[in-house]
Amino acid sequence: MNAIGPRVDIAALLADPDAIRDGAPTLLRRSDGAGLLYGSAVNLFCGAPGSGKTWFALQAVVEVAEAGCPVWLLDYESTGLLTTERLRALGLRPDDAQNVHYHVVAGPMTVEDRHKLDRAAGEEAPVLIVIDSVAEALAAEGCDENVASEVGRWFADFVRPLARRGPAVLLLDHVVKNREGRGGWARGSGHKLAAIDGAAYGLEVVEPWHRGSSGSGALVILKDRAGHVGGHGAAAADVHVHVGDAGAQVRIILDPPAGDPAAPMQAARPAFLTPDDVAERLAHSGGMWDSLGAAMDALALSKAGARTAISRAIAARRIVEVRQGNRVSYRLPESDQLDLDCQALLAETSGDEAPMGE
Repeated sequence: MNAIGPRVDIAALLADPDAIRDGAPTLLRRSDGAGLLYGSAVNLFCGAPGSGKTWFALQAVVEVAEAGCPVWLLDYESTGLLTTERLRALGLRPDDAQNVHYHVVAGPMTVEDRHKLDRAAGEEAPVLIVIDSVAEALAAEGCDENVASEVGRWFADFVRPLARRGPAVLLLDHVVKNREGRGGWARGSGHKLAAIDGAAYGLEVVEPWHRGSSGSGALVILKDRAGHVGGHGAAAADVHVHVGDAGAQVRIILDPPAGDPAAPMQAARPAFLTPDDVAERLAHSGGMWDSLGAAMDALALSKAGARTAISRAIAARRIVEVRQGNRVSYRLPESDQLDLDCQALLAETSGDEAPMGE
């Protein structure tokens, strides 16, 4: 593998209005529709033990799964039973749970393990990958979280290649127990912060929540590389956790920070195109795109974004890829195409006939 990638043609990107898209975060939605997690980037939540940071990650998991898209959970800390209990409390339905790929990781990953994950990420195109937690993952790999070179190697060899595949990668990490000594950041090497190219948040608890009681808190910005959320130390969201039925039901609401009308958040926009969205746009295009360029135009996405959305739709069997030599086209499955053709025929027939009663 070459350390230096191919040359990026900046001139071509500048000349193509579709090549450079708004890079605002789109996942983990606030109540006003603005997102907090960046796609194709590494994001992070950190908080004190028991602060509930895993709950917020699972909220994002439910959001993506309910949209019909794949999401991965690589768990170094918990169990499948406890995670399932929490997902159920957050309202995840069994049908949507099929989109959640959950794995407990109990030891170091081999080079082949990493290659398998990378290939699977390319094939399954997950929208979100959660790794819980950084400290346990580093320990499993025999890395010292206080040594910058070891932390940096873990990010370079494992975390960043996953983000390059397109998903939002969300890491969970702990802060030191001594509040005065933590400096608002996770424990261990400061290289963790340097390696975040999306957004990093600290979870501050105002009113503790648990099985028998609701509570509140705030997500505080520790880093926002692209600057769409806000500046360091600003509140990204006010947190309200409503707990009901002795913990069997949990509702997490992320509101815009109170008293901050100048927050530079983006207006609500689609977090990502689901397979059904892609199929619907294909149907509106007459049931076929004769090239990737036609798909890009219909989806209003860059080449990389269109490829990812199309891959998900193909995997979900909502559209079909047709290859003829070097040419690639996309169409609806035969049954859907037949329905579309019948609808078109009916529309033409009704247009030729006089209205009833005339």
